[in-house]
Amino acid sequence: MQISLFNIPGKTIQAAIGPSVSQELFDLTTSLLPVGGMIGALFLAPWLANLVGRRAFLLYSSPLFMAGGGLMMACWWITDSSPGASLALLVVGRFLCGVGVGSASVVSPMYVSEVSPV
Repeated sequence: MQISLFNIPGKTIQAAIGPSVSQELFDLTTSLLPVGGMIGALFLAPWLANLVGRRAFLLYSSPLFMAGGGLMMACWWITDSSPGASLALLVVGRFLCGVGVGSASVVSPMYVSEVSPV
């Protein structure tokens, strides 16, 4: 599958986790962002947006982006000392960002359609 979602971060991910990592682990790391997006869009967003409201959900989902980005950034800091821990941070960070992207892509159009004048 040759799409930019997988090709663009591929070199960066390979540099972060090192050349000695298996292809299956590299594929798992790369594909967790879309998997998290599906989980966020299908399960988390519809239920939680109705529970707390659209605007509050968008405000509360922002820490998902920040936590995921922070974990991926921390991956670069500990790559030399502990490659296994840096891979774990990268995997969890990509998954959290995926959940944030998926849920925000569902709730944002709902919120805009509710607040825009007719």
